[in-house]
Amino acid sequence: MTGRRSRALLLLLPAVAGLAALCYTGVALAVGDGGHAIGVGEQLKKVGVHAVNFVLFVGLLVFVLRRPLKDFLANRRLAVARELDESARLKDEAQDAHTDVERRVASMDAQLAEMMEAARKECELEGRLARQRAEEAAAGIAAAAERTIAEEIEKARHDLRRESVELAVEKAREVLIRSVSAADHQRIASSYLDRMAEES
Repeated sequence: MTGRRSRALLLLLPAVAGLAALCYTGVALAVGDGGHAIGVGEQLKKVGVHAVNFVLFVGLLVFVLRRPLKDFLANRRLAVARELDESARLKDEAQDAHTDVERRVASMDAQLAEMMEAARKECELEGRLARQRAEEAAAGIAAAAERTIAEEIEKARHDLRRESVELAVEKAREVLIRSVSAADHQRIASSYLDRMAEES
């Protein structure tokens, strides 16, 4: 519909232009040079020639420029349609992005609460693990201390037994020395020498 209307306007344009030129020239001729009347037939002939030339020129322009003008308008229409489609697409993308941002902002409080809860649980877990490690270390230290104490007690008992035996031996020696006379010494020595002689 739009193409037909444009073609009709292009075809009517030379006729309208010729009619306008004819009217203008007629009025100019009627006034004449200095108001003097000039032969109407001769003037109409000149006007007709000029009008025909003008109409032919405009018709030639329309004929020559019809295809490029049509292509230009069609291309321009396609370009505008593409730009409108691109604008609509960009608008939709912007709307989607805006909606996504609004959704993220709305869920940010929930995410923050979840992060705080997760951090609290992690801190509690770390505290429990630290206490457990401390208790295990304390238990290990206590066990090591008990072992060390038991070892020291055993060593002290052993030392006391050894010292007791040494002291008893010393006391027995002193008692023997006091209670054994020189004759006993001689008898023991000769008994020892006899035994050695028998063995050899």
